[in-house]
Amino acid sequence: MKSLLSRRLLYGGAIALIMLSMSCGGIGYLASSGYQQARILWQREKIERLLKEKNLNQRIRERFELAAEIRNYAKFYLNLKVDRAYTSYVDLKQDALSWLLVAVKPDSFETKRWHFPIVGQIPYKGFFSKEDALKEAGKLRELGYEISIRPVTAYSSLGYFNDPLLSTFIHSDELAFTETILHELAHRTFWKKNDAVFNEGLAHFFGLQAALLFYKNKLKERSVSRQDCLVKYEELVKKAKKRIERSLIIAERIVELYKTFSEIFNSNITAEEKIHRKKEAFELWSESWQKQEVDFRPPLTSGNNAELMQTYLYYHKFPFFSNIFDEVNGDLKVFWNRVTTIK
Repeated sequence: MKSLLSRRLLYGGAIALIMLSMSCGGIGYLASSGYQQARILWQREKIERLLKEKNLNQRIRERFELAAEIRNYAKFYLNLKVDRAYTSYVDLKQDALSWLLVAVKPDSFETKRWHFPIVGQIPYKGFFSKEDALKEAGKLRELGYEISIRPVTAYSSLGYFNDPLLSTFIHSDELAFTETILHELAHRTFWKKNDAVFNEGLAHFFGLQAALLFYKNKLKERSVSRQDCLVKYEELVKKAKKRIERSLIIAERIVELYKTFSEIFNSNITAEEKIHRKKEAFELWSESWQKQEVDFRPPLTSGNNAELMQTYLYYHKFPFFSNIFDEVNGDLKVFWNRVTTIK
């Protein structure tokens, strides 16, 4: 068995190789990110050992056991790349893992992009320190960008490391917890370089559908005989279906707003007039949302382009993936094989 020091050297060396290859990120940023990633790996505790502790929080115990079920389902039923991911746990002792920064010009969809050789070009940048994210945001505002900063509770190392369960999402509701693990395992299994919209859209759609199928399968298990368990899984199936329906509505409305803004940005008027018309268009969009017969709030509270693009990133491809899913009669494995071979 490797000593603790040798394991740390192994992790640190791997991280260093990855981070050094990301030459466009800035030495200070890369050093900080590498250190924080290494810190997470060093703090991992094996779930197998934690489950033996008598004073383990019951909610956490249940999440550990659920994670093991999700891992088996993802590996043996969905054929995802699971390895040893989510067999360890890290208590970060904070509400967020990191903060995601998106920057977009106010009168166009010109988005600030960062380039990293492993993942390619991406329209966002993650920071383990909120202070660092705000500092970078300040610089980009001075360059004329609109900014969006959102907390991140989970991540995927894309298979380079065995990612742990994190305290930042382990206390989320059961369905969200299940969706998160399946979403991140989708990233672990497949990543299309230079296409963040495709990657995030696919992981979002797949995570929702895979969670729904997981609970449908739970209902079919012979072991689920107790009435309270049946009721629980029936409710989770209903909830999962509703989340998918909501995502489709959000996707349609976000694409609609994106197209409206695009028409304004492409028109032959001044930048000031574009921003003014964008504000008016957003107000009309918000008013029309209120007239819909839906029981949830719109995902945007302003016409901030960065907030729109961050939402667009996850929802733009949802109808596209939904159509393919219908074409294969809802067979999730056939769907996955088809979409991951799209050139």
